[in-house]
Amino acid sequence: LDFNAERRQVLDNHVGVTVEAIRSRTAAGTQRPDLVVWPENASDIDPVRNPDAGQAITYAARTAQAPILVGTLRTDDQARIKNTTLLWDADRGPVADYAKRHPVPFAEYIPYRSFFRHFSDKVDLLTHDFTAGDTVGVMDVPTRAGAVRVGLGICFEVAYDDLMRDAVHHGGQILAVQTNNATFGYSDESYQQLAISRIRAVELGRSVVHVSTVGASAMITPDGVAHDRTGLFTAAALDAHLPLRSELTPAARIGDLPVWVCVALLTLGLALRLRRPRRH
Repeated sequence: LDFNAERRQVLDNHVGVTVEAIRSRTAAGTQRPDLVVWPENASDIDPVRNPDAGQAITYAARTAQAPILVGTLRTDDQARIKNTTLLWDADRGPVADYAKRHPVPFAEYIPYRSFFRHFSDKVDLLTHDFTAGDTVGVMDVPTRAGAVRVGLGICFEVAYDDLMRDAVHHGGQILAVQTNNATFGYSDESYQQLAISRIRAVELGRSVVHVSTVGASAMITPDGVAHDRTGLFTAAALDAHLPLRSELTPAARIGDLPVWVCVALLTLGLALRLRRPRRH
């Protein structure tokens, strides 16, 4: 459960399963993948600042002959920690990155720390607050058939309408939701998160690669069906040919307008109700 307790253990797990899966595909005469997607925190140490970790990811990418989306934690030159996805090229290393735009309060940062410390000293278990990114989660991934634009959501970013719509509006043809459910153990949290990804697939008309370190993972088609769904704490390599989409659904075009219309109608109805004279 303490996913950062042993240096490189989580990373080496992902490298090992990936290499084994690629070799099995090669032996079976199956085409190599266009993209490998690892979950949030798949590299438990920063592979840019730690050459040994970077070499391990490069080895996996060269074996796959495909780039890898790697979830990790990065510390910039100002000592700010960011929950990050790296696009790792087999020859050039990290060629693109995305930092989580909506860190989770009380998990990735403590809001009003001095105030909440009056109620519990557990707020200090999180010693360094994460910093939010400021760019939309999309990356251009080179494939054999040409570049594919992948929309990204890290962990519970999938629950925020605007973040996932942004990825689609910026050209995302497929969505990758990378998550780490380790601290939730065997609870239903992972299944709830997978259900949100299934809804996003239908809402936005996109395939979704939903991948977790220890939670339920699945390949989701735009009709919301979760294929090859795994159980909890299960080592697995999922494989799917997923359709790419470029058109925008009505939900993506309209956005929150129906919500605001309903709020306006409700407010108007309450106002009219309060203005009506009461009968005795």
